[in-house]
Amino acid sequence: MQDRRELIKTLYLLQLQHNGIEAHEFDHLEDVDVSLLEKHNSKYFLKRDARKMIKVALTGGVFDILHYGHLYTLQKAKALADVLVVVVARDETIALRKNRKAIHSLEHRRRLVDSLKPVDIALAGYPGGSFKEMLDMVQPDFVVFGYDQKPPEGLKGNFKVIQLKESVDGQELKTSEIIRQLEL
Repeated sequence: MQDRRELIKTLYLLQLQHNGIEAHEFDHLEDVDVSLLEKHNSKYFLKRDARKMIKVALTGGVFDILHYGHLYTLQKAKALADVLVVVVARDETIALRKNRKAIHSLEHRRRLVDSLKPVDIALAGYPGGSFKEMLDMVQPDFVVFGYDQKPPEGLKGNFKVIQLKESVDGQELKTSEIIRQLEL
């Protein structure tokens, strides 16, 4: 049973990379893989029963200056699920919500987060910043927010919202505070 769950996890991550498994990837899958998938338009996705065999947590952030508060949140989110999907904010989202420019490029930040041990896949935020579209694509079981993050108004779906209450070692670790200290 564990091998089947690992296979489902692998197929799920492949599905997330391109919002569906493309035909050329599908053609290289073994027969056992194919039985877990169904075709929608021109791409393949896990069947509902297969997807339910794994738990998925979703969290996100800017990750411009990576600090221990980020790692703490990622570890807590990963502890809830088999798969941790991290959404890295686009530059336009940072400008809109944080009222500042990104320090590092989106791809730099995404690749950095993707390399962290708790993270199974890091995705660039949806163009236009649509969290609902990201939720529709990922279909998480848990949506995790750090102690200093606010869930969007009216957040609803077939998932549990987890708001972390505690900060790290009693300290508030925030990128904005790190930037402020650097400017002094």
